[in-house]
Amino acid sequence: MVADFTPITAFKDQFGVDFGVAYTWNRDHILAFLKNVSDDPEKYKAPKERKADFELLYKDIYSIRSPDGDMYKKYSPYQQLLRTTNAVQPTRPISWINGKAETFFIIFDLLGIFISLMGVPPTTQTLTETNYALPLVVLYGKWCRQLAQSVKFTPTVAQITWATSKDGKTFYPFLGTSAAGFGQKSEWKEIVRKARWTYLRAIMQSPYDEYGYSPERGPSGSPPEKMKQAGTNFGNCGETYPFLYILTDAGYLPYSYGIALTVASTKDAYKGEDYWVLGPMKPPCENCKQLLTWYKVPNQKHFELYPSS
Repeated sequence: MVADFTPITAFKDQFGVDFGVAYTWNRDHILAFLKNVSDDPEKYKAPKERKADFELLYKDIYSIRSPDGDMYKKYSPYQQLLRTTNAVQPTRPISWINGKAETFFIIFDLLGIFISLMGVPPTTQTLTETNYALPLVVLYGKWCRQLAQSVKFTPTVAQITWATSKDGKTFYPFLGTSAAGFGQKSEWKEIVRKARWTYLRAIMQSPYDEYGYSPERGPSGSPPEKMKQAGTNFGNCGETYPFLYILTDAGYLPYSYGIALTVASTKDAYKGEDYWVLGPMKPPCENCKQLLTWYKVPNQKHFELYPSS
C-alpha cells in the first residue's frame, strides 16, 4: 500500500531529531536515546515523574541487549528476556495513566512501555491515526527490528492501541508486539507464551479459560486431533499489553482504536516527507476479536482501521 502519512512536527520535540532521522537509527542510537530520556525526561517532553520508570526500563533493556548485555550473556541459550535459568523474571509492576500496572520481561515489551510512558508531545495539531498513531507504531516496529538479536528473534506484529478523550483532543497511546525474543525451537517459546497467557487470565471465559485453548486453536476439552496445531494461544499477540492497559478502563472503551502491522513491513516503510510504502494493516485475529468481546468494546471496527491508499 502506498499512501500519504505525514508525521506530526512535534515528533522532533520528543525525539530531538526529525521523525525521518529517528526512523533510521541503529541499535546504538536507540539505546543512547533511551538513556538520554531516562537521564532527563523533561528535555524530551516526557513526564518527569516517570524518571524512575524510565531508568528501570532503560537498565533492563540495556542488560538484555544483543550481543553484549550482562543478562543476555549470563544464561545459555542467549535470549532477550529478563530471566533466570528456567523462568522469566519480570520487572516490578509499572503503572500507566489509569493506575493499571503490569510487569514486563521481553525487550520489545520493555521498549513499548518506555515509548508509551513518554506520552504525546505538546502540539497544536489535531492527532489522527495517520499523522500520529501509524507513524509511531511504524517507528516502534523498526526499532524492534534494530534491537533484535536476529530475524528469528524479531516480533511478527507490532500494534498500537489508543484511546482519545470524549472530545477527541487527547491521545493515550500504548504499544506492544507479539511474543518474541527467544529461540523459536527452544523450550523458552512455551515458557514465554504461557507467562504472557497468565496476564490475560482474569478476562478469560469458557470455553477458552484453560491454557492451550483459544478461538485460533479450539475450545477447552477439544480432542487433540480436533485442535488447530498452527493456531496461537491468548497472550501471543501484539495486542496483549495494549489491551491490558487501555481496555480494562471502561471509560476508554467507546473511544478506543487500534492498528497492527507486520514488523517486517517497517523495514523500509518511511521514504521521507509524506511518502510511505507499507504492507496491508493486520485486522484483529480471532483471539483478539474474542478479547474485544470480553472487554465489551462497543465498536470493534475501531480496530480494523485501514488508512486510505
